[in-house]
Amino acid sequence: MDKLDQLKGMKKFIDGIPGGVGIYDVYADGTYALVYLNDGYYDMIGAKREDRQQFMGENAVQAVPIEIRRELRERILDAICGDGRFVVTIPEQGVNHDLWLQLKGKISSRSKDKSVFFVTYTDVTNYETSMKELMQSRKELQIATDKVGMLYWIYDVNRKESITTCESRFGYDEVKDNVPECSRGNGDVYPEDEEVYFSLFSQMEEGVESCECYARIFNHKVNIYQWQHIIFSKLGGGRYVGSSIDVTEQMRAKQQYNTENAIRRDLMKDSVFFCRMNLTKKIIEERVSSFVEVGDKKEQISLTEDAWNWVTHLFVEPEQKKDFFHKFGTEQLLDAWNRGESSLDISPYRLRVKGEIRWYSSRATLIQRPDSGEIIAVIYTYDVNDKENNKLAIAKTFSEEMEYVAILDIKRNMIRQVSARYEQKFIPSTENTVFSTYCQHILEHCVMEEDQKEFKEKYNMNHIQEELKKEPVYIFTYRCRGIEGEVRRKKLRVFYLDEYEEQIVISRRDITDLYNEEVRQAKVLQEALDAAKSANRAKSVFLSQMSHDMRTPLNAIIGLSNRELTDDIDEKEKTQYLDEIHSSGIYLLGIINDVLDMSKIESGKMVLHPESYALSEFEQTIRTVIGKQCEQKGVRFLFSTNYISAENRYIYIDKTRFNQIFINLLSNAVKFTPSGGDVELKIEILGRTGNIIHEKISVRDTGIGMSQKFLPHAFESFSQEVQKNKTVEGQGTGLGLAIVNELVKQMDGTIEIESEIGKGTTIVVDLMIPLAGDDVEKQQKTYSLNRRVSKKNTHVLLCEDHPLNAKIAIALLEKKGLDVDVAENGEIGVSMFEASPMNYYQMVFMDIRMPVMNGLEAAEKIRTLNRADADEVVIVAMTANAFDEDVRASLDAGMNAHLSKPIEPEKLYECIEEYIH
Repeated sequence: MDKLDQLKGMKKFIDGIPGGVGIYDVYADGTYALVYLNDGYYDMIGAKREDRQQFMGENAVQAVPIEIRRELRERILDAICGDGRFVVTIPEQGVNHDLWLQLKGKISSRSKDKSVFFVTYTDVTNYETSMKELMQSRKELQIATDKVGMLYWIYDVNRKESITTCESRFGYDEVKDNVPECSRGNGDVYPEDEEVYFSLFSQMEEGVESCECYARIFNHKVNIYQWQHIIFSKLGGGRYVGSSIDVTEQMRAKQQYNTENAIRRDLMKDSVFFCRMNLTKKIIEERVSSFVEVGDKKEQISLTEDAWNWVTHLFVEPEQKKDFFHKFGTEQLLDAWNRGESSLDISPYRLRVKGEIRWYSSRATLIQRPDSGEIIAVIYTYDVNDKENNKLAIAKTFSEEMEYVAILDIKRNMIRQVSARYEQKFIPSTENTVFSTYCQHILEHCVMEEDQKEFKEKYNMNHIQEELKKEPVYIFTYRCRGIEGEVRRKKLRVFYLDEYEEQIVISRRDITDLYNEEVRQAKVLQEALDAAKSANRAKSVFLSQMSHDMRTPLNAIIGLSNRELTDDIDEKEKTQYLDEIHSSGIYLLGIINDVLDMSKIESGKMVLHPESYALSEFEQTIRTVIGKQCEQKGVRFLFSTNYISAENRYIYIDKTRFNQIFINLLSNAVKFTPSGGDVELKIEILGRTGNIIHEKISVRDTGIGMSQKFLPHAFESFSQEVQKNKTVEGQGTGLGLAIVNELVKQMDGTIEIESEIGKGTTIVVDLMIPLAGDDVEKQQKTYSLNRRVSKKNTHVLLCEDHPLNAKIAIALLEKKGLDVDVAENGEIGVSMFEASPMNYYQMVFMDIRMPVMNGLEAAEKIRTLNRADADEVVIVAMTANAFDEDVRASLDAGMNAHLSKPIEPEKLYECIEEYIH
């Protein structure tokens, strides 16, 4: 069968198909030709075959309207390159009316040169007309909703599909699939609003009748987020109609209002005065203050001068008040807003608030209310008192310290004065001045002639820059003449202004007073050094003298106790030797006590312990000690006093130190007074104020006296005067008067000395002493004070760790017929007492410093033993710890008495006699 027969058969076949069918050849060059249209096509358009004959062949393209030809070619080309199918809707001109035909094409065969398409035609005129009407309605609806800012769309819950009439305004597709997931995380919804937006879709899946939210949706047309009030309402069949209204301006207004309120809250929190002014309406809407009464806080007050009366009177300085109201006036604030300024500040000013002048600052923040367009000024005042006072203090300090400050511009070689506070003739100029001219002016008017050469070397640009390479600050000094012609010393400090090293700061300070003070202090230090050296020399002399004085009694002690001297002598000589040894030991002990007392005073450890002391007892002590010394030397001792009233019989003072003062003074008097001379102690009560008596106690002698040159040094430590042809046996350490002087000072008294060589010395002690009644004796806790025991078969316990000390003590105790048991330390002593029969030991002699358990601990332990004689036994400290605090520690530990080593037999026996008979 040839091609013609095939074509005829095909034509006959398609003519039998209802509806329009056509055959087209599409060539490789892009042209296409109409081969055949069936009868159904002509019936569809209401035309005859001969009416369309002109479009047969390659003229077929002319049957397609020009505006659709390009789209048709593209669809056919896509079909050839793709799956061989295309669909397109084109307008067609019918006989009676215009039509819309939908063309669906499919390739039936293809070759290298051409492709053959079968095309079906469907009349879709009614559909297209309906769609046009629908689009027109949508357009009209769009215009209507645009006017009110409303958008709407249909959402199918089941299909997750949104069909919209409005998204084109936002730049989205009209039909969106996979809703709402297609919008998640891609910026369509503002990130902070996603949660509330997507919750709407969850609610619609649950079938709610309606739901709504406020969210920011991105508008691709203008590239901004816009606030939308979104509402979904149920239609049925799983569909909802959605609508939204643009509320951007309303939300901005709300945010602005919230911002304004937040600003207000923040400002009020730290401000002492807050005011909100409506500049447009010219009223004060609100004012709040923490330091002055302002009336109703929300009262609207006309913005006139009178509105500020409540605060104007607080200003300290009129100029500051004027500046405040000028800058914060209504018109000035509006002008600032119109210039684009959003805030204004007032420099610190001072107010008198509640009687106190303080520094404050104010700021006006300008905003516009979006809903009304009104311009609002929020003014708040805050306290800057500490900050401003700190700045003022620094500025004043700098001003006081620095008399001149200038800035040197290195590149321009010009210097400019910043500040100055001295006579004009010393200032080259307040304007920019050539640096060399400035230096010459300073040289001529300021610098003293003898310093000018050095000044020229140090004060030039090159030298300054070289010095600043070495150190960040270059300093040098020079002298100049002051206003009244006096010599003044100036100190220049030179340093770079900043890290760019293009400008140098030069400051000048007057250091005359500082220099003079340093010179004075140097002089004081030199004097102190000289005094220290003198004291050192005195100490060296003292050490030499003390070495001599200590070796003298030691020589006697060691020499007289040497067997080679004592083997061949009789008992009388041995007794004499022992007396000499004893005297030498007593003298050596005195030296040691003086040194220890002075050491204690200088270290600040000397503490007075006042107690009631009878003046009659003091007199008896003095008469006994000093009277005996005077008797031995052949010196007459005189004692006189004017205290006769019974109420003056007791004073309240440290008895030991009081005795020490006058025994030292009187002993010195006796020592330096030759036989036949006089030593006198005179006590005068000058007056009484309340419970205080004023005593003047004089010690006078007719001895060798002191030179006027030595008198100023008489109370210095280690100070001694050696007079020609005057030899004093046992002259001493030179500490006696120094100790007396310090003790008198501790008692808040004074001491004066008068002396003349060959005529004697008078020392006067002036004291204010409290009185004490005879019934105020402190009752120390004592044990067995009223118990006296017989010496016969009397057992005593000696706690002593040093064998030689123990041997001496045993010998002394046994001499009085006492049986002695010895314990090597406190723990053994306690055990021996605890193991002894009741009342076996009548006395315990307790050393303090012992190994294992010391004497204080041992005494306390004995007193706490569960036996009757533990409270009654007499315990006596017998120790080398000889200071007042050591005595008190012994008594506090429960001991009855305190004997200091070296043991004096008389005192030991007196103690024994007190408790044993």
